[in-house]
Amino acid sequence: MVNSHGDIFVSEYGLTERVQQFSAGGKKLIRVIGQGGTGGGEFNRAEGLGIDAQDRLYVADSCNHRIQTFSPDGKFLGAYGKPGTGRGEMSYPYDVKVDAQGLQFVCEFGNSRIQIFDVNGQPVEILGGPGAAPGQFSNPWSVALDSKGNLYVADAMNHRVQKFIRRQPVAADVRRRTDRAFDHLASNQQVHLLTSVAMAGRK
Repeated sequence: MVNSHGDIFVSEYGLTERVQQFSAGGKKLIRVIGQGGTGGGEFNRAEGLGIDAQDRLYVADSCNHRIQTFSPDGKFLGAYGKPGTGRGEMSYPYDVKVDAQGLQFVCEFGNSRIQIFDVNGQPVEILGGPGAAPGQFSNPWSVALDSKGNLYVADAMNHRVQKFIRRQPVAADVRRRTDRAFDHLASNQQVHLLTSVAMAGRK
């Protein structure tokens, strides 16, 4: 993951639990964020990363079942999510991406769904659920957004990438609408075990 200055962020888990920030090109270590644990700013299997327009960092703290946020200089800002299957709850979030409006797309490996959260960390929409039909997932692993806000999901155990087309801006009042902000468009099943998806040249 790269911020607006070209700094590179790398998440690590296993022998060490942390996120490292390197200068553009990886020439210099700028800082180390976090350590193992369950407190604020601590991780248990830090996985996917997201960065918003203000260069805030979002970390999918997968085995703590939450998303943590950090300031551009690495200070802990807050966290949202807890174990469960309800709205706003999470089961092994493996990835998080942030769009231009600050909406956060959380890929839940355990619940086989994508949750969308607003700028305040409140849930506004759920995409998918367990299954193999179009628009359903089996242990999704990663997400990506293109320049138009369309969503791509690495649907790992269904061996495909699914694309969702943004129909309208996602807003806080989407919870009160009968229509959805995304349509399922297509999937590609020419893959084996897919664990990552990314977009080139989003800008």
